[in-house]
Amino acid sequence: MTRIKFDLARTIAIDRPIFILGTQRSGTTLLCSMFDRHPDVVAVNEYWDGYPFLAEQDRDQQRFINSLAARFEADPEELGEVGDVPPFELYRYAAGCILRKHGGSRFLLKDPGLTYHLPLFDKEFPDARYIYLVRDPRATCLSQLSRHWNVANAYYGAKLWRDNQGVLVAFQQAHSDRVMRINFESLLDEPEQHLRRLCEFVEIKYDSAMLKFYEERGVRKIHIGNENTTKPLQQGVTEKWRKQLSKRQIAIVDYECREMMATLGYAADTEGKRLNAMERRWLYAHQWFWTTYWWQRRTNWSALRRLPRPLASLARAVLVVSGQADASQNDSTPQDATKV
Repeated sequence: MTRIKFDLARTIAIDRPIFILGTQRSGTTLLCSMFDRHPDVVAVNEYWDGYPFLAEQDRDQQRFINSLAARFEADPEELGEVGDVPPFELYRYAAGCILRKHGGSRFLLKDPGLTYHLPLFDKEFPDARYIYLVRDPRATCLSQLSRHWNVANAYYGAKLWRDNQGVLVAFQQAHSDRVMRINFESLLDEPEQHLRRLCEFVEIKYDSAMLKFYEERGVRKIHIGNENTTKPLQQGVTEKWRKQLSKRQIAIVDYECREMMATLGYAADTEGKRLNAMERRWLYAHQWFWTTYWWQRRTNWSALRRLPRPLASLARAVLVVSGQADASQNDSTPQDATKV
């Protein structure tokens, strides 16, 4: 591979990249799908497995190449020919590959995991544009619980939302000229108006195809977590939490997120419920057991199967007692301990 070819791809990839930020289950996949329909934009839907390489915590070059090739639709042999270069040089090249493949001029990455790597990306992409999408924490929590999205209870979901917004609000304040915040509820109410604003912000011309995101799958692999992006926008979904969360769950979220909600324009419905130390410890344990169960289910109980039989049986029993699994080892619906 010639150096000229490498430099060309790098130049294309770093032309004002667009990054979509937000907590999981806040509508980032929907917004990514909208931008993916724009003829100038090529979107990548998450690259959470790349951060250890980009932060140089994992220095296995071949594993990084395989990871990039899978996410960026690149040829691993071509990436390997780039040579021993810094991780972000290879990242830029891979972005150039996917842009060339799809004929786009603007690269977009949507990834909630980017929240805790913003200083690294800001240093590497000083001309990037960031779209920060925020959603009511009670609606976000309901979506996380109903989709079994690595959140076991309302307390943990509220803390996750609050902590994420703290990082993102601070980043927006420090880079107000390159970060635009938008509310998920506003996007649903007036999609064309807000998409026009966002297009102007990232410096592309608005295209009406963005409103027809549901007609093509694009970057999405359809699963239970994003199946709604295959349908037109649905009205009324922003208030479902009022009926589907318990009063206790709502009060917990209101208490944990009250200050950040006020900052972002959301009003608490209750005075809030402050949990005592024992309740918080139990909910942390509940979250830990659910996370363990979730990952073990995905790996066919690999870790449990490596344990001596008495320990494996004990671990499984703990998961059953905590409400994370049934006694027959079939998949079960996780129970939110904050309901009781």
